[in-house]
Amino acid sequence: MSPAHAMDLIPEAISLARRLAEERGVRVDFSVADVCALPADSVAGYDLVVDSYCLQSIVLDEDRSAVFSAVRSRLKPGGYYVISTALHVPGREAEDGFWYDASTGIYYREVPAGSAADQVVEIDGRWYVPHRRHLSAEALRDELGAAGFQVLSLESAEAADVVCRVGSGEASS
Repeated sequence: MSPAHAMDLIPEAISLARRLAEERGVRVDFSVADVCALPADSVAGYDLVVDSYCLQSIVLDEDRSAVFSAVRSRLKPGGYYVISTALHVPGREAEDGFWYDASTGIYYREVPAGSAADQVVEIDGRWYVPHRRHLSAEALRDELGAAGFQVLSLESAEAADVVCRVGSGEASS
């Protein structure tokens, strides 16, 4: 059996995961990588791709599109894409220092005026950067469908557990 592959953008997270895998005797090929920068792979080799609370941190449309493309290209025919992610909860107020754009599902984090961060936007005289993306369950289902996935299951409350696979067709709830 070949090892599982795991990646994270944060080296400390990989170090912790590597230690935990070693303690349990589990074979995992770990790497520090930016999932948004993965090229589409020419060889579909995975039965399963799991996203554990990463998608909510992928805020911009072009990054999300790149991730979905990379996942699709890596899944074997009939393979599954399982996602756990935070969702938007209607009525929840944004915390101090944050602003929520209901039309996009993006939470923006306030930064000092004149910050040199990427994607700085001015909203009501304050400066913000995209921070997280919390879509409604319906919007997440629509996004995954538009990205070429068939949503087989989407269980939601404040977070969603989604099972999908490449392809289209009628999805269950």
